[in-house]
Amino acid sequence: MKDKILQLLVRNGGTCLSGQEISDLLGISRTAVWKHIKTLQEQGYPIESINRKGYLIKEGESLILSGDLKERLYTERLGKNILVLPRIDSTNQHARNIKEQLLDGDIIIAEEQTKGKGRRGKSWSSPRGEGIWITIYLEPTFSVEKAAFITQLAAAAMWHSIKKNTSIEAEIKWPNDLLVNGRKMCGILTELAGEINQIEFMLVGVGLNVNTDSFPEDINNIATSLKIVSGKSVNRSDLIIDFIQQFEFYYDELIQNDSSENALRIIRQNSSVIGRSINILKAGKQIQAKGINILDNGNLEVEYPDKSREVLSGGEVSVRNRDDE
Repeated sequence: MKDKILQLLVRNGGTCLSGQEISDLLGISRTAVWKHIKTLQEQGYPIESINRKGYLIKEGESLILSGDLKERLYTERLGKNILVLPRIDSTNQHARNIKEQLLDGDIIIAEEQTKGKGRRGKSWSSPRGEGIWITIYLEPTFSVEKAAFITQLAAAAMWHSIKKNTSIEAEIKWPNDLLVNGRKMCGILTELAGEINQIEFMLVGVGLNVNTDSFPEDINNIATSLKIVSGKSVNRSDLIIDFIQQFEFYYDELIQNDSSENALRIIRQNSSVIGRSINILKAGKQIQAKGINILDNGNLEVEYPDKSREVLSGGEVSVRNRDDE
């Protein structure tokens, strides 16, 4: 019911709706309307109470609504349940906290994360209403080795969504980042729990800077957003829908086969590491190498200066400046 109230207020375009009007439209009492509104305000939603007029959300406020997403999604596996929250620590952590309530394919989205994180515990700036902070909860039956490819699927799916909605062609930096002009726009954090040969659950966490105008000083020179690159605001819900639908397509391919040919094609064609000089972080040391190929299982094949080769299943990789290659 709270989501329906939010939809009414957003669609009313910054004009007040009285408690009685909401009551009549939704078939609930005015007391129930007041209680739902109060809860939403306490959760952090930008609902204004105007004395003797009613309630409104200012025109121009961008909100992601679970009802809107579910109405527009065409998926079989993902998004049957979508939980949108105004402010939490992180979507991956929240999924862990409520794991017993989740089913395979459920999705958690936050308007704001207070403790968003990336790989190796790095923080991720996640201000309200400016990006997409999303976690897909999965209970796959395939092997742990196959699960390592999930991050690549998410990267390809987000690349597709960005391209479709903005025409921007990002670079995919193995294993988990999307870059534009060398600056990070999207990060992916995949976590799993289970035994050596059996996965209990997986969390596919994705953070995308969408309508951010500026960043904290410490990341201002290494981060960017769709708005900064394109010069205009982008509809976050459209991006989410296309991302989820494309991820499901690639995920179904992975379940039916040993890989996803369609995802691999995007990953290889838009890789920022294949054919490039890179630095690999190993035991705290930077080791120079060259990216050779991304294999069918999502692993990265590299070549060292002595011409020896190695296949990496994970790790920290940075692309060297072309002037240094």
